[in-house]
Amino acid sequence: MQHRDNRHVWVGVLFLAVVAGAVLRLTGLDHGGMTHPEVYIPGIPLPAGISEPPPRLTFLDALRWHFHDEPHPVGYYMAMFGWSTLFGVSPVALRLPAAILGTASILLIAAVGWRVWGPAAGAVAALLLALHGFHTVWSEAARMYVPGSFFVLLATWFLLEIAGDRRRPWGEAGYVLSMAAAVNLTELSWVVLAVHMVWPALVLQRDPAALAVPLSRLRLWQGLRLSQLHGLVIALGAPEFAHALYTARRNAVETEAVPFLMEYLGFGFLYPDSAFAVPTLVAPLAVTVAAIALTLVLCASGLRAPVAVTPRLVDGLGG
Repeated sequence: MQHRDNRHVWVGVLFLAVVAGAVLRLTGLDHGGMTHPEVYIPGIPLPAGISEPPPRLTFLDALRWHFHDEPHPVGYYMAMFGWSTLFGVSPVALRLPAAILGTASILLIAAVGWRVWGPAAGAVAALLLALHGFHTVWSEAARMYVPGSFFVLLATWFLLEIAGDRRRPWGEAGYVLSMAAAVNLTELSWVVLAVHMVWPALVLQRDPAALAVPLSRLRLWQGLRLSQLHGLVIALGAPEFAHALYTARRNAVETEAVPFLMEYLGFGFLYPDSAFAVPTLVAPLAVTVAAIALTLVLCASGLRAPVAVTPRLVDGLGG
């Protein structure tokens, strides 16, 4: 009975997190004018000959220009071309997809946390993301980062479903489609795909029961099936590979590649060393150091904590 009462408490926390996150992301979308990066959305009637980027008012013009001159994945811009054709090019219309998917991400991260560690972890994760200023800012901008992270979270949830049960065609199809969408929205998703590819081997290493099971009883089809799904994702991401190679024709590595990697690995651009960082970090140094220390402690604690649901890669073991 106490367990059920606790679950009701965490459901309440999750509800408050979703409401707070929705208010923060879905209100005030008409703030200010459009930023320069947002102007790259195709379909905006920009003045020809004097604007950068030039107007891209047809599907072929948008596809041609973004493949030839845009370093970011083409998939996001083509999706937004369809959106702007249907709903217009006002700031609110262009920012609404990121705001909706940013709000939905709060539910998704709760589902992932609940699935692996239980209701408390899911609710706390949702609350942290709902109040995360960095995520909130990008949820109110017509850029690809929040949509990409939404599909990464969705793919992660599907991956857990696939590993936790026997074959589910809908789960496998959902994983391939969501992860393929992610890699065609933002190049940052490839790192998550690499983690997904290594994850099954790490799960077997953490399962002490697997070490005492004959090879004939290992559920090898599951690991092999995941590898096949990853191969399908890579195949669907091949056009973006071609685009990346094409845009690198001028120089193999951009001059900002090393600072970019440093900031990406440094808490995901949260503490960038740049005067042009978006958003601007205003937290005092002491607060920043304390936040980093707390993050490291929580990460170490999470690695040591037992999971509520262990993916079953071994037949006849577990629940």
